[in-house]
Amino acid sequence: MQKKLTTERCRSTLSAKICQAYDERAISSFMRILTALLASALFMSGCDDVTALDPHYATPERTIETMLRAYGLEHVSPDEGRRMRRAGQLHLRNADSYHACFDRFQGAGDEALAGYVVGSVVENRDALRTSIASDKARVMAAQGAPVVLYKRRGGWRISLDESVPEPYRGQLLEVARRAGERARAQGAY
Repeated sequence: MQKKLTTERCRSTLSAKICQAYDERAISSFMRILTALLASALFMSGCDDVTALDPHYATPERTIETMLRAYGLEHVSPDEGRRMRRAGQLHLRNADSYHACFDRFQGAGDEALAGYVVGSVVENRDALRTSIASDKARVMAAQGAPVVLYKRRGGWRISLDESVPEPYRGQLLEVARRAGERARAQGAY
């Protein structure tokens, strides 16, 4: 009688499924389900580094191709690319895919460094060689510094810090800083 009274009182205050917990079999089943859910959650949280690779950045070579495609340079010869650069005819066509080629892209300084990388690749594109060691790749030409990429979530990204050698790096950042100051002084920002 006492058990029946407790069960009825429970039903009046809690849902029927919770009340079934009085039955040992229900408790046992509940614990098995809870254990399975917790194990699944722990397993899934351990897989957060597993992401699908974007095909545009799936290899170091594809990242370089994507960078060139963002400017419409994917089929341009080194001589034509050099001529276009000198004539100021390079125009960014896809900023999102271009910015995604780099491990970071924040402001005019990174824009200047990325421009150096684009110029270096365009002028040496016929002689590029790629070497990969673990999650680091180096795309090298006969001349100039290697373009360094790291495998990150979603693909290979160009490291601006490692792909632009000193003293060019410092000079480019200084030019970008001065241009930003002039623009602010003229009220452009």
